[in-house]
Amino acid sequence: MRKTKEKKGNKNMNMINASNFRKDLFKYLEQTVRYNEPINIITKSGNVVLINEEEYRGILETLYIDSIPGLKAEILAGTKEEGVEIDWRRRLKNETRLHKKSGKGSNPN
Repeated sequence: MRKTKEKKGNKNMNMINASNFRKDLFKYLEQTVRYNEPINIITKSGNVVLINEEEYRGILETLYIDSIPGLKAEILAGTKEEGVEIDWRRRLKNETRLHKKSGKGSNPN
């Protein structure tokens, strides 16, 4: 497996062609789970990125939080100001209820 720079960042991503990935499938699955390193699997028709479940759930949670108007700004403001407390559980519960009513989706977790 070779390492190469991602085009949009400074992180290294493991890259492997599909044939070599298939040969050592379980090794690469274990590596992805254990070390939380994504693997870019190169195929003739396009690439696939393999990530572990924890990373996937984190991405879904980030997308969900980002979809709630004003919540991201509140979180950022709360990290900058001392003494600012936000009842996150109540806020997320209310927003989830509103999203379900509006048909925009629900909490991914």
